[in-house]
Amino acid sequence: MSFTETIAVGRAFAGAEESPPRANRELLATGLATVGGAFLGAMAAGGSTSQTAVNRLAGARSQLAELVTSGVVLATMLFFPL
Repeated sequence: MSFTETIAVGRAFAGAEESPPRANRELLATGLATVGGAFLGAMAAGGSTSQTAVNRLAGARSQLAELVTSGVVLATMLFFPL
């Protein structure tokens, strides 16, 4: 299911000037991220419609926006533990 959502999000948000994502590369990247995350105790990787929409509305143009988001979430978890 995660792969299906990742491909659907990629195709829905691909701009007119961008080529749609290739399914085989998306599956490979999602699989590698999930396997790599397993060694660190992470949850399974996958695309997110709401997260992609927020990034698009904020003007994100590259994966750097996702790294910034990850850093903010990590800092929040470290400084405001439950």
